[in-house]
Amino acid sequence: MSTYRATENYVYKTDECIGRGATGDVYKGVHKVTGEHCALKLCDSRFTQQLQREVEAMRQLQHPNITKFYQLEYDKESAKPILVMELCEKGNLLEVLREPSNAFGLPEEEYLRFFSHLVSGMKHLRQNGFSHRDIKPGNILVCIADDGSYVYKLSDFGTAKPLKDGDFFQSLVGTEEYLHPDIFKAAFIERHRPREFDISVDLWSLGATLYHTATGKVPFQPFHGRGDKHTMFQMISHKDQGMISGEQTSATGDIIWSKELPKTCRLSKFLRDTLTEFFVRLLECHVHQMWTFDGFFVAAHDLLQEDRLYPFSVVDSELYYIYIDRTHGLQSTTVAVNALVLSVSTIFSFLYSINNSTPNIIYVIPIGIY
Repeated sequence: MSTYRATENYVYKTDECIGRGATGDVYKGVHKVTGEHCALKLCDSRFTQQLQREVEAMRQLQHPNITKFYQLEYDKESAKPILVMELCEKGNLLEVLREPSNAFGLPEEEYLRFFSHLVSGMKHLRQNGFSHRDIKPGNILVCIADDGSYVYKLSDFGTAKPLKDGDFFQSLVGTEEYLHPDIFKAAFIERHRPREFDISVDLWSLGATLYHTATGKVPFQPFHGRGDKHTMFQMISHKDQGMISGEQTSATGDIIWSKELPKTCRLSKFLRDTLTEFFVRLLECHVHQMWTFDGFFVAAHDLLQEDRLYPFSVVDSELYYIYIDRTHGLQSTTVAVNALVLSVSTIFSFLYSINNSTPNIIYVIPIGIY
């Protein structure tokens, strides 16, 4: 039965729960005076330390790609603390990926938008000396901008911790499918052996999240899922260098490894190849072979700097993804819904050759340049 509950400035209905987490449930709230909608996280009183950590992090982390924190209030009936935050109408990224149209990951332009927003949010996190420690699609909220496009925002900072380069922590936090091998080992394999972890655990979780969003599935999948932690640990800790995914298709079957993204994902060949390099360096448990955050941010910047053009050829009825690299010239000539990486001078030759290859061609339609 639905009932109304209230804080000093907000009201909410108990049957309008829009999310559930380890430390509390989230409800859709309304400001008593302005009518503005918001998200109200009703926190379990047992998690006082996590609540303090979350409030501290969100007060410091003000960024377009991090969920906005408004204030801390208390439920008038139960006296439980409530975090008042912005409402992201589309829910979280995991829910978006579960939509049938995204069964094989996000399409190219949407993926690049998501990638850009996630990189921007993570950079702000690191610049302010925080480690998130539970990066996953379920902790990335999706807002709808005025123009209808999606805005992706990091959320749920209950496990966030101030952590600089060279600092360590011992808490076993995170979500199984996105856990760094060292934390997975300490949590499920060698539970009584004390271990220390650093910010590299966020890089692994970031890689697993980027892979999931590109393909629609997590990178490492035992046949019995969470029911077979031994196989999962073998996958993530003993894989050969360069392997970016592994899947077990039967209970006693061998692991099927892959060094590249599946062709079922909705990305161009150029972007698949580029992201493969990211996953090789992010989904790596050996510290000397894994990227640092600085290395990741440099590579991400280089990818996002590529200009993109989407002409449609009426010659062969194909949409072309053209990536224009202003510094390195011609890198690839894969076509037909795959990507071209062209120098500025080459792009005009390419468009001219298509337009003049067949009589009666009007012109190649440039769908957009970004």
